[in-house]
Amino acid sequence: NLKNDVWRDMPVASIPEETAIRHRYNAHKRQWVHDTVRVKIEPTPFNRGAMRECFRLKKLSGFSKFESWHSRACNYVAKKYIETVDPSVYFEDARLQMNAKLWAQEYNRHNPPKKVDIMQMYVIEFKDREGAPLYHLEHHIEGEYIKHNSNSGFVDENARRTPHALSHFTFERSGHQLIVVDIQGVDDIYTDPQIHTAEGKEYGDGNLGVRGMALFFSSHVCNDICRRLRLSRFDLAPSECVESPSPMQTNNATCVRGDVFAVGSPMSPPSILDSGCSTEDDDGCDSSPGGYGSSGGAGPFGSRFRRRRTTSGDEMTPEEELAALSAALKRRERPSCVPGNLLRCGCDSGVTADAGTSGLGAVFIQSRSEDDSVSDTGSCGHQHQPLPGMPEVRCNGPILGRIHHEMARLHDAGRMVALETDNRDKNDIVDDDDKVIGQGCPPGQLEAMIDWPAALFHERLAAQLGVVEAAVNLARLHLGLPADCLQAAPAAALRPSAAEGHRWMEAAAKLGDRSAMLYLARAHDTGDTEGLVRDWDRATHYYQRALASSGQTDREGGYDSLDTPAYLLRARLAELYLRGGYGLDTDPASSSEIYGEAAEEAMAEGNGKLAAKYYALAEEAAALVPDDEEAVEE
Repeated sequence: NLKNDVWRDMPVASIPEETAIRHRYNAHKRQWVHDTVRVKIEPTPFNRGAMRECFRLKKLSGFSKFESWHSRACNYVAKKYIETVDPSVYFEDARLQMNAKLWAQEYNRHNPPKKVDIMQMYVIEFKDREGAPLYHLEHHIEGEYIKHNSNSGFVDENARRTPHALSHFTFERSGHQLIVVDIQGVDDIYTDPQIHTAEGKEYGDGNLGVRGMALFFSSHVCNDICRRLRLSRFDLAPSECVESPSPMQTNNATCVRGDVFAVGSPMSPPSILDSGCSTEDDDGCDSSPGGYGSSGGAGPFGSRFRRRRTTSGDEMTPEEELAALSAALKRRERPSCVPGNLLRCGCDSGVTADAGTSGLGAVFIQSRSEDDSVSDTGSCGHQHQPLPGMPEVRCNGPILGRIHHEMARLHDAGRMVALETDNRDKNDIVDDDDKVIGQGCPPGQLEAMIDWPAALFHERLAAQLGVVEAAVNLARLHLGLPADCLQAAPAAALRPSAAEGHRWMEAAAKLGDRSAMLYLARAHDTGDTEGLVRDWDRATHYYQRALASSGQTDREGGYDSLDTPAYLLRARLAELYLRGGYGLDTDPASSSEIYGEAAEEAMAEGNGKLAAKYYALAEEAAALVPDDEEAVEE
């Protein structure tokens, strides 16, 4: 009723009525639904953020029997980008939030201590206005707006457990293909999330890809909910594991119930698709047992709540909406915050996040197993089922390894260094905790403050998990060759070793890196490389592998188009077979054949002189073939 309307003294209800088109995204069916709504919107914003400004808006239900905008219309917040953006950005934002809402519903199916909801977002189009401007639309709810984490690794020090467990859950449940971050809102009603995907595609510029995942895990500490959901802990270096005392549990802390479903365990609740929930409903639905999911989220920039779907599928009356809103706000009174120090679990650097994804057998140093209390089949990192309504995802390749590699690069760039702010320069980059990011200090000082052991820890894990770039980088660091990152790592941290460098180079060659194959081939060919003896049998092995991979991509889809031409490699290989020695038997027949192939390739590349030379050498090699071999060939 009117006395409970927080906007009763605002002029929004007296503004002329407008008709708009509302666009709603159905995340289950992955399609848009459109209808017409009656609204009143203030002409000036009442608040603004970094990118959008917010307007008060009232919407009159199409099923209301009364025309009272003062007592029957529902409060919404319309958000519009301050800068002009492409219309597709509005629809992409709404699609992102509705897909994130689907992951929140999946999280609720695992029966966590507190259910969560991500608010439903619409796109409204004022077709009768010039240019048909677009707005985002969400329900408005009063409450304390809290940002729990961000898409760049920020974690609120007065951490709630649920938001961070939700982010970690989405990473595990999606098979490491995505993670929902930027969790913010009122209590456990969230809005404006961001999704990072493994490939870094979709979901706008806020999708930081694997780097965004690395930023999250660089600051995430598993809590009781993560452990009870049996989420795999992410490996951190000992220096990164912030051990904190175990403070006394208080009544304000979230209690973990004993009937929490593990991520990989069989689910007894019905499928999302069978829950009677539909994102096509006017303002959402309650798909969660216990009723927690029926609430919506809010913040100073606008929010909304979800309500239970009526059996007829019609909209709720304004009285029912206000009653549902009141019930949602009362649920916020449940103790759910951890006061004082952040309750952190001890990070065991000897526990890998997912030892089963490398697929490299005995080629690499074997990753350490997970915590003994967590079985392989119980972790979504090892076994996952496709989320209903979402495309099936698979753990393709070393996603975890790529995250570790990104963490190494972040260390190398100084992103993990937070300096004291006493003497900061005006050009320094400041993070969410008002600490100066390492990029703002002189290079010499920055290098001295970087945690090089931690950076090398992540780079080694990345290489063990099958990241070609990390294996090549470690090999080049140990061999004193120019490297892509960690070049400034001190010798005390790296402990360079030629033998170690050769092992990493062999690992990179096994993963299909052509530059590693050529390095090993030439090293065994000439015998000039420290720690490797001249071995032409090994040299021919790597030359043949390099030739077989010419024009092909390595395990990560990359190749070097500026590498040595294939006909030069064939000519050297033919020469080795012709001369023999250093563990290689003389084989003039193979030499003649390979010289002929080199001549044809050189001719195709327009190098007639080399082609003529190779043809001549092919004939010379053929002349050395014993008569009995020629008879066998005939």
